[in-house]
Amino acid sequence: MVTLPRDLDASWRFSVTLGAAAIWVSVVLISLFAPELISGSEQQALPLAAFVTWIWGVIGTVGFLWSMGRLRWRPKNRSTWTWMALICAVLWLTTAVIAMLGPVVETGSDPTQLPVWALGAPAVAAGLTVLLGVVSVIFAQEPPESARQP
Repeated sequence: MVTLPRDLDASWRFSVTLGAAAIWVSVVLISLFAPELISGSEQQALPLAAFVTWIWGVIGTVGFLWSMGRLRWRPKNRSTWTWMALICAVLWLTTAVIAMLGPVVETGSDPTQLPVWALGAPAVAAGLTVLLGVVSVIFAQEPPESARQP
């Protein structure tokens, strides 16, 4: 069984915890504080972001954990997994701020208030998290033996 040195294993575990925690803290913040969908003649409020943000959180977490798992067993990838966790944390916390403070679109005569930023920002963050993970894994791979220079 391959094991990492204790300091590298601790670094990887901290990075995984940081990235995943940032995603889920953001999901909770968006669910609690994002603007609500307000519609109808009685201006009924529905916390629509709370219903859909967790789906994007799951997608982002799966992409993040998949890529971190692929980076784990190569000690030279320490800077890659550290930067990936930091970028993921900044991305998702920025997403929470954008979703909570972004403008609301008003339509109709009642008017209906649609929190477009609260719905779109987590979807974009999930896509960027998966893209970040895929790119990190691709750039961290070593070339095959046949492609190496003598």
